Amino acid sequence: MKQLEDRFNRKFQYPYVFLNDEPFMQSFKHHIWALTNATVEFGLIPSDHWHQPSWIDEERASKSRDDMIKNDVIYRGSVSYRNMCRFNSGFFYRHELLQKYRYYWRVEPDIQLFCDVDYDPFLMMQDQNKVYSFTITLYEFPTTIPTLWNAVKSFIVYTCSGSQTHNRQYV
Repeated sequence: MKQLEDRFNRKFQYPYVFLNDEPFMQSFKHHIWALTNATVEFGLIPSDHWHQPSWIDEERASKSRDDMIKNDVIYRGSVSYRNMCRFNSGFFYRHELLQKYRYYWRVEPDIQLFCDVDYDPFLMMQDQNKVYSFTITLYEFPTTIPTLWNAVKSFIVYTCSGSQTHNRQYV
């Protein structure tokens, strides 16, 4: 966060929103407040946004995690990692603390900016009528997402089947 402040946010003073599935410790909050002059909010992720739903077949999910452990897949048996991915891919933007924002930048803990960001990306997006942007993504380990491509292909077939023609713009 210090680097993000030094390279970008000290110029713009955008607020920070920290979310966690457990309440933040006061010492963590004090550490964060010491790093910035910007507004900082701390929020709790609702349990149903973090934990897998009751209709998930836990026996099957557990077997899948066991297989990942056997195959030495990164984040193999981590339920918490899967909860985080689920939250970030579907519930993050729905959190009550984010509802007042049109744009946000989801920042990972070890972010590195290799140069100063002297322009305001949010104003640029607003001026150019952008609704979504991303900067970079990490290489995905195929063994962590063995069913993703088949699910995407099924979605494309479903979306373009005629009954869902209103979604074709996203394919």
